[in-house]
Amino acid sequence: DLGGVLIDWNPRYLYRKLFTDHEAMERFLAEICNSEWNSQQDRGRRWADAVDRWMKDPVAYQPGEFLEERITLDDERVISVRLSPVHMGDQFLGTVSIFRDITREVEVDRLKSEFVATVSHELRTPLTAILGWSRMLESGSLETATAQRAVETIKRNAKSQAQIIDDILDVSRIITGNLYLELHPIEL
Repeated sequence: DLGGVLIDWNPRYLYRKLFTDHEAMERFLAEICNSEWNSQQDRGRRWADAVDRWMKDPVAYQPGEFLEERITLDDERVISVRLSPVHMGDQFLGTVSIFRDITREVEVDRLKSEFVATVSHELRTPLTAILGWSRMLESGSLETATAQRAVETIKRNAKSQAQIIDDILDVSRIITGNLYLELHPIEL
């Protein structure tokens, strides 16, 4: 409200998803609203500053303005908070903050980034050998035996890259449920 008092919240969601009990929620809100704590932790600072700014000077709000911030809790969970002012006509009524636990999404994003970095490295390694040997072949200065070794190295690394790409496509098919296996009996 205009006095900076929390007047309503969805306790079921907050307790189940973000906090273990009412006291934990109150401590969290008190901590991120406490400017002394914020100056040391810088966690939730933009959110608390925006709430404070809009409460003290509602005219400072620009139509369509909102704030979205990520806050990492002590237990490493990541909370997305979205803050919007509430108006009725020209009257400023307060702010609404929506908190959402995005820890899983952040972890998935981190894993995707690691995967892309690993794949890039695995593709670059054989590509370096292919490019190096092909430039040497292109120069025409290699002896026949060395040129033959260059061709074999290029073939081996091209096969390695093709296998990596096939493996990536297989993973994609598994994830999307489009991997089909052909089953055949074999003799042991």
